[in-house]
Parts: sequence; structure tokens; C-alpha cells
Amino acid sequence: MSERSKQVEQIAGVVILGLLTVGSIMIVLPFLSAILWAMVFAVTIWPFFIRVEKILGGRTSLAAAILTLLLFVIFFLP
Repeated sequence: MSERSKQVEQIAGVVILGLLTVGSIMIVLPFLSAILWAMVFAVTIWPFFIRVEKILGGRTSLAAAILTLLLFVIFFLP
């Protein structure tokens, strides 16, 4: 393989990687606010989740279900 073809292959790889990055950002951009809100809720509710999990004897799934229902009631019931 010649030096020129290696350069072309590297440039093509960088261009493809750049296009994939831009495409990924364009796909995620409409959902960015929802992702950020989900992160805020997850960080905020984490200490309460740990407390509920301890009360339930380490049952993580049940604690998650209870907190999910609680958040649903708080945000969608009113």
C-alpha cells in the first residue's frame, strides 16, 4: 500500500468519524432538555431512594417502582 493511499484512508476515516459525531448530536439535540431534566431528578431523588431501599430490606426493584409511582403522582396527577 502506498503512502498516498494510507493518507487518503486516514482522511476518509476522520471525515466519516466527524459525520457520525455531527449526526449523533443532531439526533440527540431534540431530546437534550428531557435528558437534562431526567438527570436532575435522578440526582435529586437518589438519597430518598437509598432510604426507601433500606426500609424495604434491600429490595431495589420495589424501591424503584415505589419512587417511580410517587414521581408519577407528583407530576401527572395535578
